[in-house]
Amino acid sequence: MNSLKNKRIFKSGFTLVELVGVVIVLALIALIAFPPILNAIRGTKGQISEASKQIIYSATSSYLNDNANSYPKKDGNIYCITLATLKQNDKLSIDIYDESGNEISQDKFVQVIITNNDYSYEMVDTCTEER
Repeated sequence: MNSLKNKRIFKSGFTLVELVGVVIVLALIALIAFPPILNAIRGTKGQISEASKQIIYSATSSYLNDNANSYPKKDGNIYCITLATLKQNDKLSIDIYDESGNEISQDKFVQVIITNNDYSYEMVDTCTEER
């Protein structure tokens, strides 16, 4: 009997119950975390990044300044300028892509609204111009 007491048995590793517990915890975390991540990814499809919008708005501002006679700066005026117009007039020299990497149609409009003698810009699919 003494010989058995002198021999120490070391157990290493995890039991099957511990491994199953870890897998269940990881599965629960995945169930909680994945839906919001997928919704965020779906929500960004087709959206233009803020940096791209700033490039477009700067090009639009430059175009309006160059064509001030055609686009008078009067309160209440709304102008619609397509991305194609900006490209044709060499104001926009790059292609614009959405968050998914798809090229934005050049038929999209930049709607320019004049309020308090200042321009505000917005990207829209359709636009009604008022002067």
